[in-house]
Amino acid sequence: MGNFIGLNEIKKASQILQTVVIESPFQKIESYSQKYNSNIFFKREDLQKVRSFKIRGAFNKISSLNQSQVINGIVCASAGNHAQGFAVSCSTLGYKGKVFMPTTTPNQKIEQVKKFGKTNVEVVLYGENFTQAYEKALQECDKYDKTFIHPFDDKKVIAGQATLFLEYAGSLGGENKSNDDLAFLRLEKEYVNVLLVEQPNGHFGDTIMRQFLFDAFRKPLLEKLQHSSDENLAAIAEKSLKETKYHLKHSSEWVIRLGDGTEESHAKIQESLNTLYRYAHELFYEDEVDLMLRKDSIIPDLESIKSQWENTINEVLEMANLSLPDNNWKFE
Repeated sequence: MGNFIGLNEIKKASQILQTVVIESPFQKIESYSQKYNSNIFFKREDLQKVRSFKIRGAFNKISSLNQSQVINGIVCASAGNHAQGFAVSCSTLGYKGKVFMPTTTPNQKIEQVKKFGKTNVEVVLYGENFTQAYEKALQECDKYDKTFIHPFDDKKVIAGQATLFLEYAGSLGGENKSNDDLAFLRLEKEYVNVLLVEQPNGHFGDTIMRQFLFDAFRKPLLEKLQHSSDENLAAIAEKSLKETKYHLKHSSEWVIRLGDGTEESHAKIQESLNTLYRYAHELFYEDEVDLMLRKDSIIPDLESIKSQWENTINEVLEMANLSLPDNNWKFE
């Protein structure tokens, strides 16, 4: 299944997380509801111990590590929320960790990481931005054979954070199906995913380009879903948007960096674009279920976000000195 994250993986993550997270409620926010003449809900992940949903991904990932992966210590780079989830995970599981944070990180967040990590976590301030702290963290891992815990580009991290949606799906109770039913009691043909995200990692350029093409789609999708007639789905979209904007910024910067870098990096990232772009158009396909949901204003018309997606792609590729493939062949 390539890089497909199955619902059973998300359910397993949900079970692992029961000891460290609460099933946070949805709360209607009257001020925003009145301002936008709608029903605006927040999913109260700020009620988690670390005041963020990031504990979900960090703990699920770190819990999956074996002894050989933790014996030399684990490392992360973060400006705040991921670091706090990482720190709680280290202190809970008894692992030694090191957190690299930019020197511009607010002191309050630094102190929170130290508090949650107790004696298990060391905080290192390095660089003026996340990218510099991130690169220093990778150097630490290479030099001392430590394991890096990525803030988002990891299947276990994604599965942990996706438990937000599983909690909501289970609460709907359609056809008398529980969370377990959704995760484990489905026919094989019911496990579906867009082909783009199922493509193998390949080299670093492949991974970054795949992430960029999807991030450029996910951001406008979540922006539209904030206005969904399904109030809980709108709340989850609003909660997820900030993180998604960061993902898009991160992947865009790497595409530009590789495309406008050395001759070799340019050639590899262009090859990645040529290979992966053919799969991207499937993101905008709609079936009968999509049309039904769109009719009820639960999801947006996917064609309505395609122009924004194309604009983002074109702007970043221009800065990266990359070109869209000459042929128009695509998966239909």
